[in-house]
Amino acid sequence: MKVYRLNVLLAMFLFLICCFPYITFIDTSFDTQPYAIGYSLVLIFFLAVLSRDFGIPKLLFPYLFIFGYSLIYVLLAQSFSMGLRSIVGYASVLSIALASYTTFKFVKGRQFIFIVVVWFLFGIVQQVVSKDFGSFMLSRLSTSESRGITSLAAEPSYYAITCLFFFVLNDVFYTRKQYSKKTYIILFILLTIQMIFSRAGVGMMLFLVYLLAKLVAQQNTVRMVKQFVAIAILVVLIFVLFNTVDNLHTSRLGVLIDYAINNPKYLLYSDGSIADRLVHIILSHLSLFYSNGLGLGLGNWDQYSWVLANWSGGFPLELANVNMTAHGRIMSGWGTVIFELGIVGVFFFLSFAYIMYRGFKSSDKVGKGLYISSFLTIYFIVLNGVSISHPLFGYLIGVFIYIHIDNLRVKKYASTLSNIVQ
Repeated sequence: MKVYRLNVLLAMFLFLICCFPYITFIDTSFDTQPYAIGYSLVLIFFLAVLSRDFGIPKLLFPYLFIFGYSLIYVLLAQSFSMGLRSIVGYASVLSIALASYTTFKFVKGRQFIFIVVVWFLFGIVQQVVSKDFGSFMLSRLSTSESRGITSLAAEPSYYAITCLFFFVLNDVFYTRKQYSKKTYIILFILLTIQMIFSRAGVGMMLFLVYLLAKLVAQQNTVRMVKQFVAIAILVVLIFVLFNTVDNLHTSRLGVLIDYAINNPKYLLYSDGSIADRLVHIILSHLSLFYSNGLGLGLGNWDQYSWVLANWSGGFPLELANVNMTAHGRIMSGWGTVIFELGIVGVFFFLSFAYIMYRGFKSSDKVGKGLYISSFLTIYFIVLNGVSISHPLFGYLIGVFIYIHIDNLRVKKYASTLSNIVQ
């Protein structure tokens, strides 16, 4: 009993620090804190020593290989420090996914309910009282009058992205019967309200992707029609809100919605943030051909960004001339691994896709829908500015591997029981 309680505590703490990735009580230079990867490494060591059945699932072997490959790559490079941030990203996917896979069976839906409510309460206080509320728990809090609130994230867009990961987790817990449909709907509403609070353009775009992914995942025609109507009503309500409520209409997202409706081409060529994100995605993927599949090295975006833009020409160069951040990190998780590792970066993505495919194959009808919608949602989240080092990305990889293997266990048990009865 004591061992079980210890496992629950260890699992719960990992889940908490992954769901609050920006909180820190000491001054650091990072937005996303390193506590999740640090704790996951300690947890893996602890479990490996104490647990007899501890092991790495085969579906995580590709990430072990990719981490080893990237480590050799950066050790042979001229500057180890430039690639250190990327190395941490590859290590975090492996370590957090392994820790999540090992401990997720001890995580309960009520813990997730608590997490969503905490994010919501901080959002409410910031919306009503002060946008700076809770800033003492963050290394940085960046917003303005025209932008939304951040809750327990560093920026409004980070707040929205956290909520999008929470939408996926809400689907996971509900599919696994951790709470009722009523609770699922309440959490969905709370997360939708928080998406509006954030007023983040990329967040709203990805929210629409999530809703469409849910629609695509429906395998029942009647439910698909009902969900399509519900999505249409929700989208219309959000558009109405941003066109009628003054502080929403004059916000950055309200202006973007206006341009998206009336003059989308002007929006693309005039908004620096949109041009910047899009050109990062395009150029990082085109780098696969520029590097002949070998990759351009870890932490080398500063060196190659304008080289790639001029080599590509056409539309990518036009976007780069509107605005392109030619230093720092690439604003695309998938783009980063492809830019840095070339064909091995493509293998990184295909490994994720294969995990989701295997989970889809081993699931029942409801589970198949979960894997379809989650794959599409996570793909677009990581495509649009989210680093692979984000703790919830690695955590969800571990979750979906655990669900797949648990499905196989259940099928094997049912088959054995059936043979005994016969």
